[in-house]
Amino acid sequence: MIFQTQRTGAQAVSRAVLSVVLVAPMAVAGESDDESDHGHHHGGDHGHQIEEVVVHGHPLGGAVSQSTDILDAEELEHAVRQSIGETLAQTPGVHSASFGPAVSHPVIHGLSGTRVLVLENHVSSMDVSSSGSDHSIAVEPFLADRIEVIKGSGTLLYGSGAMGGAVDVHTHRVPAEVPETLSGRVLIRGDNGSDSRYAGIRLDGGGGQWAWHLDGYSSENGDLAIPGYAALDPHHDEEEEHHDEDEEEHHDEDEEPIRGVLENSFGDYSGGAFGAAYHGERGHFGAAIAVRDWTYGIVGEHAHGEEENLEEEHEAEHEEGEDEDHEDEHGEESPWIVLEQTKFMSEFGLHDPFPGFTSLEGSVVVSDYEHNELEGEGEVGSHFGNEAWQARVVLEAEPRGAWETAVGIQFGGSDLVLGSEGEFEPVETSHQAIFGVAHGEFEGFGIETGARLESVEHVHASGQSLDFLASSISVGLVIPVEQWEFTARLDRSMRAPEGEELFAAGAHLAIGGFQMGSADLDEEQSLNVSVGAVFRSEGLEVKLTGYRYGFDNFIYQRETDDHDDEDHHDELPVFQWSQTEATLLGFDAEARFELLTEAQATADLVLGYDWVTTDVDDPHESHLPRIPPQRLSIAAEVTWKDVWGRVAYSHYADQDEVTSHETPTDGYGNLDIEGEYATRLGEADLVFFIAGRNLGDEEQRQHASFVKDEAPLVGRRVEAGVRIWF
Repeated sequence: MIFQTQRTGAQAVSRAVLSVVLVAPMAVAGESDDESDHGHHHGGDHGHQIEEVVVHGHPLGGAVSQSTDILDAEELEHAVRQSIGETLAQTPGVHSASFGPAVSHPVIHGLSGTRVLVLENHVSSMDVSSSGSDHSIAVEPFLADRIEVIKGSGTLLYGSGAMGGAVDVHTHRVPAEVPETLSGRVLIRGDNGSDSRYAGIRLDGGGGQWAWHLDGYSSENGDLAIPGYAALDPHHDEEEEHHDEDEEEHHDEDEEPIRGVLENSFGDYSGGAFGAAYHGERGHFGAAIAVRDWTYGIVGEHAHGEEENLEEEHEAEHEEGEDEDHEDEHGEESPWIVLEQTKFMSEFGLHDPFPGFTSLEGSVVVSDYEHNELEGEGEVGSHFGNEAWQARVVLEAEPRGAWETAVGIQFGGSDLVLGSEGEFEPVETSHQAIFGVAHGEFEGFGIETGARLESVEHVHASGQSLDFLASSISVGLVIPVEQWEFTARLDRSMRAPEGEELFAAGAHLAIGGFQMGSADLDEEQSLNVSVGAVFRSEGLEVKLTGYRYGFDNFIYQRETDDHDDEDHHDELPVFQWSQTEATLLGFDAEARFELLTEAQATADLVLGYDWVTTDVDDPHESHLPRIPPQRLSIAAEVTWKDVWGRVAYSHYADQDEVTSHETPTDGYGNLDIEGEYATRLGEADLVFFIAGRNLGDEEQRQHASFVKDEAPLVGRRVEAGVRIWF
């Protein structure tokens, strides 16, 4: 069931854009250049080219001593899903933490939330995804030209808190160059697992010294089809703990759990953007405005349970007849989220700006974000708002001897509002940072180093002000030996606590708990070591990475045995932000074999493996919560003329390294089979695709997910659609 809610500008804009320009590829197909970059679909060019990875977001051309994965061109087309977490979920060392189809956060080397920065064109997504596992990430994968996954804490260009890594999504919303011809892409897809429908379009054009960009998307889905029941123990009677005998009489066989459906997992999503840029001889300047309007259900029985508990407190104040009427109304609707964001983005650059410097690149981004978690007949159960801005400038110096260097500054601020039951707690945050990176090439080895100093201030509505100073430094070594490349990296990182970790004190509807911050938190510190090896030869590439992260004052949300005794919350579990010493140890591996490289036919075999374990210095715990299990994957990719196919199987092991409040998670397998046929529509590339996912119809529960015991992933389904590039 799709709930009808009041929609605002984002949906109207994006759907208008789609309706007006969806036929543009046919109209302009004849204007496309035969040498367009998008012609890679034809003539058996589906084969993977093994080549050196270059990180475009790095001013010096690449963080080569750091484990990095790149998705671009055709690889990205095949991987794109509804969310960033899903899109990257098959990358070694990267897992996904889902909260229904609308939300899926990337988990890098076992870390997520505030320790994994999700960026759009090198700048934070400026949402509240790090403050809640049910909060979506405000970046649209379909629009990406390239996604860079930088694993580990050496992400000093972006922020001291990215101890797990960073995901940088290049969307081109502010055009980086003036295209020679009009270009664009269209994606239309759907699947039978949730009756989902998606339509998206992107156009890039310009002339002279001006370039412009336009995009829009709209999609919706119903409740997911799942194998079995949503809850691990669907017949467990929680009423024995929370209700008296009179209340139990209200529950009858109509409330028997439903098999095969993840209730309240519907969604309705839309967004769009327009941008323009001027490119001259000395530099460039551009700006874009983007809007986003999402509505989606909150999955998990805990959300309903909280709603019932809150409702009980209110019902005690009314007459018995009114109680029964209210219960009837409440039973008809489940909690859902209404989310809106408007973001202004600008980028600028200069060539040879000052003596001694070759380039200056900068950006200013302003965002107005809010979402409400609604219940009953639209009453606000929890509210999150974030008015944020960020400005940064990076200067690249002229090479001196063997060294290349870049320095930068970054400023920003946010007004974060957390609220429940009409009680709001604003937190104003400001930060200032200075950073620098350097790269040196010497005979037989290369050195990379960097440092960042960041000041953070949080001011609570009560007037309490807390200041933090985070300093981070890293050094990396690269040693090429014939076909091998060996790397080693040492990082010392610090992270200031977030506003919600310090000051949160309220019920969070989606997680069904009462969140408690702690103003006594100190800066989080980590000492991280990683080593890697890459072997490249004709037809073979092997990548190995091992790492150890050692944390002091690790900040995490711990479920306690307590229950809050404030009004309306006496039945909710308390989730307390706490600190401890923690260690993460892990290993990633990937190998790609080119089995066949003929003119019109190719065949590749891809193997992957990752594993991470944790240890906590806590008398009550031995592991961190929600750590992904071991995973082993194998995939075969083939092309023949204009046909591409892929068969992939991943095995997720049992996860029994859990905290005292977690349940173990059974392992599962996932089998996907995909196929594509590429042809031409005028001068445009037309690709028809079909994919069968989770073909074994296995019950899949992601241990990294907050709701894995109540909300499994979707079952067997078929996805089909068409992509147009011109």
